Amino acid sequence: MRVYIWFYLVLAMALSGLLLLKPLPVRADSPNSASASQPIIINVGISKETADVYNAWLDGGHCTDVDDFSTAYSPRGAAELLIFCKALHAAGLPFELNLLMSGNYARSLLLASSEYLHTTGETIWLKQADKKRFYVSSAIIEDGALEKGIFTRKDHPLQSVAPENVAEQLRSYVGITVNNWIYDWRVLKQVTPLLMSAPSQSSIHKMINVKRADFCFGEFNQAMQFELENIPLAIVSGVKVRLSGSRHFVINKSMPNSQQIYSALNKGLEQLRAVGAIKNILQNSGVHHRDTEDWLVINP
Repeated sequence: MRVYIWFYLVLAMALSGLLLLKPLPVRADSPNSASASQPIIINVGISKETADVYNAWLDGGHCTDVDDFSTAYSPRGAAELLIFCKALHAAGLPFELNLLMSGNYARSLLLASSEYLHTTGETIWLKQADKKRFYVSSAIIEDGALEKGIFTRKDHPLQSVAPENVAEQLRSYVGITVNNWIYDWRVLKQVTPLLMSAPSQSSIHKMINVKRADFCFGEFNQAMQFELENIPLAIVSGVKVRLSGSRHFVINKSMPNSQQIYSALNKGLEQLRAVGAIKNILQNSGVHHRDTEDWLVINP
């Protein structure tokens, strides 16, 4: 009984937070929508940081025109939302994206299980996709294809360690990740016995900055640095970790037009994949960074 009470309390808090927030400005309306009397409105849960980057890429235009990712930070969520938008365009669906600031990954996933969001602004792990609640797309990131770098302070001793010695040295340092990031936890336990948890990524940055923790995992991006709350973390060059599992878009079955959106999404993804567009977006945004292809994988 306590588990169910806890779940509904968390859900109620999450929903109340969403309803108090205004939709973020969106410049992703479909070119098709001009000729459609009633384009489908798709509610997308997203973090403010991701939405800011996504809208910077659009620069007042449409997602179909984006091929320049020259922002200081290029989060995977923004690249995935671009893929989502381009896929629906490719399928010819008349739609508008209504971006709602829903907080972090866990909160977005919880809200996407409610009757307020069609989807999250990023893919989710296949094992976290409840197929009773969600339509699940084909894989955007294949099993084992998601890699992350090691980030720490610019003045940390790890910055001067040769790549072949990093794995051994990490066991003497405190690694930190977000409480419920189960895939990151699995890898973190493989590389160090010294573990610390945090409620959010910004908290991780603060803990590393004040030297309570030493390093964290971070996704690759164009700048190859990771800055939050005005705290920059630098990458440890030459090494990376690999996370098992595939990642997929999900569409909430309880939301209006969910079947139509899902069918268009898979149709569009197939078209994008056929011309290499998904691979190009992930590479050009830095999520799958070309410079790290030969870096040493330090987890089993």
